[in-house]
Amino acid sequence: MKKITKKILSVVIVISLLLCSSLAFSASAYKVNIYEENVCDYLGTEFSGITYYGTPGEYMAFDYSGPDEDYEYVDAISLDSGVFECIYDEETGFVTDLWAVDNGVALIYIYFLDEEWNLVDDYYALVVVSDGTDLGEVTDVEMDDVTLNYNEYGYIGPDVYGYGDEGAYYCTLYNYDYDNSPFYLDNDGFIDSSYGRGTDYAECYVIDAQGNIFCESFEIEVKFSPIQWIIYYLIFGWIWWN
Repeated sequence: MKKITKKILSVVIVISLLLCSSLAFSASAYKVNIYEENVCDYLGTEFSGITYYGTPGEYMAFDYSGPDEDYEYVDAISLDSGVFECIYDEETGFVTDLWAVDNGVALIYIYFLDEEWNLVDDYYALVVVSDGTDLGEVTDVEMDDVTLNYNEYGYIGPDVYGYGDEGAYYCTLYNYDYDNSPFYLDNDGFIDSSYGRGTDYAECYVIDAQGNIFCESFEIEVKFSPIQWIIYYLIFGWIWWN
């Protein structure tokens, strides 16, 4: 009887440990903050820790922190025109100011060029626009894996949890192996699976108005449907699908 009891206790302990470890692993996304140095890289480009604050319908000064290396030009690209827009000089074509459009959180990509227009340095900065509304704070992020048939389109987006006057405002960035993945993924979560078959990982970065970054990885699988397999082998699909 004692031996049976010990076996039962051992099984219960093992199951409990496995459950606890799995729950700990999937509890939440990895969280960092842009105001800490070198906290998170996106395709080799760092978040600078700079934040532009604005009110809808007003200008924001385009201040920036230049690199130590010599550079001749500085320019920027808005990654979300719904929150703010870049104002460009008509003669030079470079950014001079930022225009706040609506409540929200967005990123601006700032880059520096030398006299021959070679890239010297670049980074992302945060743009926060509010009319007094509390833009809130993200508390957790979850991402689901995606499976698509070859040559199919799809969308993906994070499940974001947080609080604020109107919920938590945030922006997103996606990171993946652009050259070797069997899919194309843009910053709006659009997926084009016409680049091959296979499985690869991607990362979603969710950034809130406080500068918190939640990094969550997920998997995208691209496979043939049964009909596509028939086409591949019987109708010489391997000729144009390889």
